[in-house]
Amino acid sequence: MTSEWEDTNFDMASLCFISDLNQSKLKRVIVANALQDDDLSSLEHLGTSKFGFVNSQLRTKAWLSLLRSRVKEPYEFESFNQPHKDEYQVGLDVNRAFSHVKDDSEKSELRKLLYDTVVKVLRKFPQLHYYQGYHEVISIFVLVCDRNSLDETVELFTLLYLRDFMMDSLQCTLEQLEVLSHFISERDEKLGGILQLDQKKPVFAIASVLTLLVHNFESFEQDSPIFSIFDIIISTNNLSNLLVIYTELLLHFKEPILKQVEVYEIDFDNDMDLIHSVVQQTLLKLLTQSSWDDILPQARVRLNNSTVKVLKYTNKFSSLLPVSDVTFTALLDILAKEIEWDASRKIVKNSPRIPQFVKWSLVIGIIAAVIKVGSSHTSSVHSTSVIESLRKVLSQ
Repeated sequence: MTSEWEDTNFDMASLCFISDLNQSKLKRVIVANALQDDDLSSLEHLGTSKFGFVNSQLRTKAWLSLLRSRVKEPYEFESFNQPHKDEYQVGLDVNRAFSHVKDDSEKSELRKLLYDTVVKVLRKFPQLHYYQGYHEVISIFVLVCDRNSLDETVELFTLLYLRDFMMDSLQCTLEQLEVLSHFISERDEKLGGILQLDQKKPVFAIASVLTLLVHNFESFEQDSPIFSIFDIIISTNNLSNLLVIYTELLLHFKEPILKQVEVYEIDFDNDMDLIHSVVQQTLLKLLTQSSWDDILPQARVRLNNSTVKVLKYTNKFSSLLPVSDVTFTALLDILAKEIEWDASRKIVKNSPRIPQFVKWSLVIGIIAAVIKVGSSHTSSVHSTSVIESLRKVLSQ
C-alpha cells in the first residue's frame, strides 16, 4: 500500500513555490495525520525532512511513538529512591542550564524539572554513569516534551542512544570518535588528511558528540535546528547520523579551517593543539543558526548512506549500532553486556592504554566542552567538576 508520505511527497523540491511559513503549516497537518493514523513509516520519513516534526506539540508525540516502536514490553521496576553517586555533580551542572531563559521563575522551574528528570534516570538505572553534557541533551527533552511523556521519552532515548557515553571509561566514546574520523575522510579525503585523521582521533569534536551538538547552540527558540537534529536521530533510529551531520558541519567550514591551519601553523608546537584550536575557534566564531540552513539539507541527503563499517571500529553493543523491535529486558541486557565489555577493557592483561597525547587532547576537549568564550548556557563550570573530568581521563 502506498503510504500517505509517498502520496504527499513532502520533499520540498515540489513545494519551492510555497513560502516557508505555508510549507511549515502544510507539514504540521501531514505530521498530525500520521500521528492520528499511527503511521510510523510516514513519521520516520517526515522527521528527516525540512522542519522535522515542526513544533513541540507534534514532537512530543512523534518522539515517544517512534521510541516506543523500538522497544516493546515496558519493564516493571521496584522503588528507585536510592541516591545515585553523581547527583551532586548533576546539581552543579543543572544550576547553569537554561541561561538563555530571561524569566527567572521560568528558568528556576525548568532547572528543577531538568534535575528531577536526570536524577530519575540515574536512580532507575544506577549502572549508568552521569557525564558532563548529559544534562544538556536532556534539556532538549525538557523544552519539548509534555510532562506526561517526558520521563519515558528520556529513559528510552538514553538507553538506545546515550549508553556509550555512560560507561565507566572513555573507551566507547573513543570508538565513536574513531568512526567519525572515517566518516570525515570518506566525505573529503583532503580535509581528513589536513586534520590527520589517519593518525589521530578527532578529539576536537568530543563536546559536540557527547552533547549531540546541543553544545553548539546558544539559544533554543521554537525553530532552532537542534530540534530537527533530534528529529533525525529518533526518526532514523541511527545515532551514526549525528556523525553525518557533524561531518557536514566541518565541510561547511572547510575553507576557513584550512586557511586558519595554514596561518597559525608556526604558532603551535604540535599539530594536535593546532587542529583542535582552529576547529573550535572557527565554529565558535562562524557557526550561526543560519549556517544550519545549508548544513542540514546536505546532511539529509547523506543520511544512512555512509559505506563506513561502523562495527569494524566499535564493540558490538555500541549505541552506534541501531537496536529495534526488542523487549525492554533485552535492551537492559545489551546495556549490561556493554558495561561488561567496557570493564574488560580495563582489566585485560597488556591491553593498550590510551596514549598520553590522546589523554591531553581529551583534556582539551573536556575543557572546551564546559568553557566557552563569552556567555553560554553552560559556560561557567565549578572547578571541582573540571578536576573530576580531568582526573577520569588521566587515570586511564
